[in-house]
Amino acid sequence: MPVQENRIVMINIAVTDLDQSRRFYEDVLNVQFAEERHDDGPTHLNATFGEWTRRVGFISLWPNNDRAGTTDIGFLVEDVDRAYERALAAGAGDVSVPQDVEGMPRNAQVTDPSGNHIGLYQG
Repeated sequence: MPVQENRIVMINIAVTDLDQSRRFYEDVLNVQFAEERHDDGPTHLNATFGEWTRRVGFISLWPNNDRAGTTDIGFLVEDVDRAYERALAAGAGDVSVPQDVEGMPRNAQVTDPSGNHIGLYQG
């Protein structure tokens, strides 16, 4: 199938604690991760949005203490205020409370348990 447009299909997030990160992202984004391992690589977690042949996206959590805390990513959520509260309850660090910003959707900023910067944007 020829590519008809460019789009992001995979994001790898380096984390310090795989189990803690799994619980955090499952609680905040309401996704389910599956454990994967390719050849002799490390066990990691993968959540899929859609299918390969359609609009798709993957979030993968990889154990990597050296790179943890270097990701800066944003997620479109149904209700930014509720997602922000779920994130804090799941152990997020507070960066900025939900706010209205001119030219952008309502948004909040947090850090995950590994220090990665997470933007939450009203869908």
